[in-house]
Parts: sequence; C-alpha cells; structure tokens
Amino acid sequence: MFKKVKYLLLIFALLLTLLPPAALAASSGTAPYDLQASLIDPDETRPHGSALLTFKIDNLPRSDATKNWYVYIEKKVGADGPWYKANEVSSDEFLDYYQTSTGVFQFEQLWVEDYAWDGRTLVSFRVKAILYDETFSFAGESAWSNTASVGVQGSSWALPELQKAMEYGLIPDILAGKDLTQPITREEFCELALLLYEKTTDKTPAPVSPNPFTDTTNPRILKAFALGITQGTSATTFTPNKLINRQECATMLFRTIKAIAPSADYSIAGVPDFPDQKDIDSWAAESTKYMSKLGIIKGDDKGYFMPKATTTGQEASGYGTATREAALLMSVRTYDAI
Repeated sequence: MFKKVKYLLLIFALLLTLLPPAALAASSGTAPYDLQASLIDPDETRPHGSALLTFKIDNLPRSDATKNWYVYIEKKVGADGPWYKANEVSSDEFLDYYQTSTGVFQFEQLWVEDYAWDGRTLVSFRVKAILYDETFSFAGESAWSNTASVGVQGSSWALPELQKAMEYGLIPDILAGKDLTQPITREEFCELALLLYEKTTDKTPAPVSPNPFTDTTNPRILKAFALGITQGTSATTFTPNKLINRQECATMLFRTIKAIAPSADYSIAGVPDFPDQKDIDSWAAESTKYMSKLGIIKGDDKGYFMPKATTTGQEASGYGTATREAALLMSVRTYDAI
C-alpha cells in the first residue's frame, strides 16, 4: 500500500512539472468572476469621474517568501481599442483594503488619461490574478474575468453607429453610462430629439412657461414642448417614465425634422401602406410613412411597422417598443439624412 501511494505521489509531482505556470495559478481558485462596473460622477478628487469595479475571487492567496500574488486590471477604450494595463495591486493590499465581504472586492479605477472622458465613450475592464516567484519573475496567472463596461453599452451590431452618435454629440446626458439595450422612456427620447435639434441648428430654445405639466419640471422636455417636438399624454401630464413605442418615436422625430427644416418637402405620396397599417393611429400615419421613406425607421423583413402593442401578450413581450440604442441609431440616421 505504501509503495502504491508513493508511486501516485511521484506521478502527481511529475504532472505538476509538466503543467504550465498559468495552469498552476488557475487551479488554485484565484480566477476573478462576476465583474461589474458602474460610474462614479466627477468631483474635486475625480475631475473626469471614475469606474467602481466589483468582482469576486473565492480564494485570493496572500503573498509569502516564495510567492507574490497580484490583482491585475486591464482597460480598453472604445469598441475596437487595445487592452492595456490599468492597475496591478498586491493581493495583500486587496485583501486588507478592498475586500467588502468574504471573496468580494471593490476597487475604484480612476480615469487618469490625459484627455477628459465624457462618460459616453465605451470603456471596458477585465481582471485576473498574477503569480510571481521570489525574484518577481512571472510564475503563472488565472483566467480572465468576464468583461464589464461603462459608457456606451450596446449590442455589438449597434456599436459602429453608436460610436457615430458619440462623435456627432447626439447622446444626451440622460443616457450617459446607461445600458442602451434597454427600452427607452418618453423623457429619454424627448431629450434625444431635442439634442438632435440643437446639434443640427446650433440653436438653444427657451422652455415653455408656465409649465403645463404636473409630473415633470425637466427643462429639456419643456423646450421640446415649446418647439412642438413633443406633446403630453394629457393636458397636464407628460408621463416621463412611460416607455415610448415605435409610432411615437416616428412622430417625435418627424416633428423634430419639421422644427429643423420647416419649409422642406414632407410629401409621402407613393409610400405604400404597411401590412399592419390598421394598427397605426391616425395621428402617426404621416410620420411613420415619412420616416420609413427616409429609411430612418424601417419595418421588419416582411414590411410590418410594428407601431405599438395591441394585445396583452404583445405588451408583456415589449412588442412595438424601442430600445435606447435603436433610438440613438434613428437619431444618427436622421442627422445624416437632413
């Protein structure tokens, strides 16, 4: 029995010598996971803001005479930018100062680049643990964590046009740092439409006075109302947090274009009805056809416009609503078209 155990130990030792250093480090349960990133607003000590990183490491070791463990953070600016080192901090420091509960760490990654970050540029992070030997020569590393981002957070297919939205200055402050894959509200879309007007005309309108609404004091909503870009849901309410549907998006953008170029040709002659034309409210019929004519808001592959939910099942599934990224793409296409 003793010989058998000794033989197994020899085999195990041989396997360890064959394993690459990276595998040795990864096998000890040091891989970070569940990485999340959130924005911290600028202040006196953070002139460009920063990102709060939260992640988990089940068994982050402390360093000793022969092993030196570090937490290594990389950053990437933009969708296609290169990864580069942002921070490398000893595991002892992480355990002593950044552990909020067992195995859970929070670390503020200060934005220290030599240009101001506007809060919209996509900035991504990833984390791993690195092992050095007693001479501080590389001895292994864990797997990377998942990637977490702040700034423009959208679907991969939308990122090229979202980057254009950032370059054009069409992302309103209300959407800075938000998940753009989520549905957009009336307030958010209203601010987006007003910003499109301001960037296109280089004008700053005055808000309507007195305020007709009892549920908002947002001056940008009141400016858009004064321009005729938006209306309320009643004579006294705007319902800012209500999700906006596709026919409302088309109508608000149509009114925005009219405010920008009131004497342009807005004919929809020859534009055919959509297969679901009956579901489009009469007040949105002209807007939906004109925006489709410009190619700004298109139907699906069968031509359906999907203006709004008409059944409880459609309401539950989000049918006919617009996401924040889709709304920004509409704004970019409108900017390019006018």
